[in-house]
Amino acid sequence: MLRRRTLAAALLGVALALLLAWPAAQQQAHDEIDSAMAAARLSRYLGNLAQLSDAQALTVLRQTPELQHLRLRVTDGDGQVRIGADLPQSATERSVAWTVSRPEGLPWTVALVALPQTELLPTVLMALRDLVWFSLGAATVLGMLFWTLARQPDPLRTLAGRLQRAERMHRVATRQLLQAHAQEREQLAAGLAEGVGEHLTSLRIDTIWLRRRLAGDPQSGTVTTQMLAQISGFSRMLGQLLQPLLPPPALAPTQQARADGVLQQLHDALRILVRENTGPPCNLLFDADTTALPPALALAVYRMSHQALQHLDAQRPVDGCAAQPAGTGMLLSVQIDGSSRTLAWTAQALDGAPAVSSPSNALALLRATVTAFEGELRAETGPQGSWRLRAVLPLDG
Repeated sequence: MLRRRTLAAALLGVALALLLAWPAAQQQAHDEIDSAMAAARLSRYLGNLAQLSDAQALTVLRQTPELQHLRLRVTDGDGQVRIGADLPQSATERSVAWTVSRPEGLPWTVALVALPQTELLPTVLMALRDLVWFSLGAATVLGMLFWTLARQPDPLRTLAGRLQRAERMHRVATRQLLQAHAQEREQLAAGLAEGVGEHLTSLRIDTIWLRRRLAGDPQSGTVTTQMLAQISGFSRMLGQLLQPLLPPPALAPTQQARADGVLQQLHDALRILVRENTGPPCNLLFDADTTALPPALALAVYRMSHQALQHLDAQRPVDGCAAQPAGTGMLLSVQIDGSSRTLAWTAQALDGAPAVSSPSNALALLRATVTAFEGELRAETGPQGSWRLRAVLPLDG
C-alpha cells in the first residue's frame, strides 16, 4: 500500500508539474517567435535604410520592436550616437557592427549589442519556478508518505508500550510478592514466638516447681539448673532465629500508616542492626538532607541491609578460634539526596574480608527488591575477597 500510494503521489506530482509548466512553455515559445520576427523586421528596415532620409530612418529604427538580449546602436558619420546612447560602454565588447550608406552625407554605423545581464533575470526566475515545482512535488510525496505512516500502527511504539506496561506490572507484582513474603515471615515468626514461647514458658515454670520440690536432693538440683539453662539458651536461640523474620516495630507494615519520623526510625533501626551484628565489625554511614522518606522504601532498605549483614556473616570462619585479619569488616552506607530525589544504598566488604561466593538467592532477592522500587543494583568484587553492593533508588518510585 505504501508503494502504491508513493507511486500515485509521484505520478500526481509529475502531472501537476507538466500542467503548470505548459503555459510557461507556451509563453517562452511565443517570446522566441516574437524575437525572431523582430529580427526579421529589423533586417528589412536596415535593407531599406539607404532609401530614407535621416529623420525617416531614425523614426523607423526607433519603432523597431526590441530583440531578446540585443539592443540597437546607431552612430552617424560625425560619431554622434543617434540611438542607443544609454547602453554601457562595456556592451561594445559583444557586438556586431556594419556601415550603412546615407544619401545625405557620411555613412552610419549600425551595431547590434549583446546584453548578457538581460538573460540573468529570466534564468533566475526560471530556476526559482522549477524549484517551486520540485518543492511542491516533493512535499506532495512526503505528505502522502507521512499520511500513510500516520494511519498505520507503529510496531516499535506498540512494542515499547507493551514492554513498559509489562515492566510496570512486573514491578507491581514484585512488590506484592515481597509484601506477601514479609507478611508470611511475620506470621511464621509470630506463630513460632507464640507457640514455642508458651511451651518454653510452661516448661520453665514446671522446671522451677520441680527444683523446689527436689530442693533436698543435690543431684536433682544440678539437673534442674541445667534444664533451666538449656531453656534460656533455647529461648535466646529462638529469638535470634526469629529476629531476621521480624522488622523493627516502628518499620513494620502494620505501623507504617501511623508512623512519623520514618527517617529517624530507619536510622535507629540500622544502628541497632549494626550494633547487634555477630559477624565481622560493621560501620554505618547515614547521611540524609531530607526529612521525608516513604515508609515502604525505609522497610526495603532495612531488609536489604539485614540481608547484606547475613551474607557477610555466612562467610566468616565457624571454628570460633581464628581471628579476623586487620582491616576486615563491612561498611554500610545510606545516603539520601533530597534535591535529586534519590537514595543510594551501599554494602561494602573491606579489603581483607573472607572471599565471597555470592548466594544466588540472596542476590536475587536484593535485585527483586531494588527492581520493585525502580532502582538499579550493581554487584562488584575486588582484591582479597572484597566486594561491594550498590543500589540507587528513586524516592518517588
